[in-house]
Order: sequence, then C-alpha cells, then structure tokens
Amino acid sequence: TDFVFSKETALLSLELCDIAGYPVSLNAKLANKGYENIEYFDYENSLKSDNKVGLVLCRKGSSVLAVMRGTKDEEWYSNFNIGNGFEHAGFSLASERALIHIREYMKRHCISEESSDVFLTGHSRGAAVANITAARLIDHNNFKSVCAYTFACPNTTSSEIQQSRYQSIVNIINPQDFICYIPLDSWGYTRYGNTVEL
Repeated sequence: TDFVFSKETALLSLELCDIAGYPVSLNAKLANKGYENIEYFDYENSLKSDNKVGLVLCRKGSSVLAVMRGTKDEEWYSNFNIGNGFEHAGFSLASERALIHIREYMKRHCISEESSDVFLTGHSRGAAVANITAARLIDHNNFKSVCAYTFACPNTTSSEIQQSRYQSIVNIINPQDFICYIPLDSWGYTRYGNTVEL
C-alpha cells in the first residue's frame, strides 16, 4: 500500500523523542498509548561503547515501536566517525546493533516479521540511526510494513538511492539547524526517505 503522512503520528513521535531521555515519563506515555513489553537497550553510560544508540522497544499486538534517543555522553565520538563507506560509520554501526536488538526482541515476544508493522522514530543521533535502520528493514523486505518519522536527522548515506523505495521514511528538519546538513551535501551525502522542512 502507498504510504500516507500522518500529522498525528508525527506529533506523537516528536513527543516520544522529547521524553526519550526520561524513562519514567516515556514508560508512562507508552503504557497510556497501549504499548506493552517495554524494554530498554544501551541506555547505560559507557566510555567504551560509543557506537550505540539508546533504544526503547515496545509492542502493541503485532506492531513494534522503536524509539531512539538522541546523543548522550560518549556517543559524541561516534557522531564524528564518518568513515570511508557509503554510510556514516558511527551511525551505521549503531544501526547494526539496533537491528540485532529489534530481531531478538521480536523473537523473544514471538512476533513474526511477515505479520508485523515496525515503526521507528528518533531525534538527532537517534534520527540518523532510525533512518538507516528503517532503510535496512525496508531492504530486507520481510515485514508487513516499515515506517519511520525522524527529527533533526543528519545526513546518513552517500550512496545513490532510489528514494521511492523509502517513501515511508519521513525526515522532519528545521532548515536552519546545521546538524541536518552534516556530513556535507557537497561531499555527496544525503539521507534515506523524504525530507520535510518545517
């Protein structure tokens, strides 16, 4: 089915991103919206594990929600790890880790990929990791649907991408926020999905 942008979903996503650093508030909001099996990953402070993202997974029936927290503590180092590949290395490594958590979560809660809807959201670093993770899940093509709403998403990839493939990834940015333009467009970087300027 064709993707349709939802302002209501965008506003809820923004609210979840805003409280992603406050587990008590986030738990209450998610429970109020009917989500269960709320689990946190990589929320601890660590000087040795900076290629990660704070990730919250929860479910409502066969729908899985992934909320990715913005930069915290030593994760800053990973933000500067652009690397030499077609994706920003720090964000890509964090995405690989997030994908493992998502798949293990689904297996643990007996959620089949073929019948599940996966929704991802995140702000800043969390937005970048959600952007790549959503693209990889779409490429995997084994889910009922994959959708992501990101906020203040940096550029994530320098590969030539068929954007129509990623129409269900929406990146909402403030055009005056320089974070959304690094790594630089002039270096060939962009992001997966559609970008909407506020």
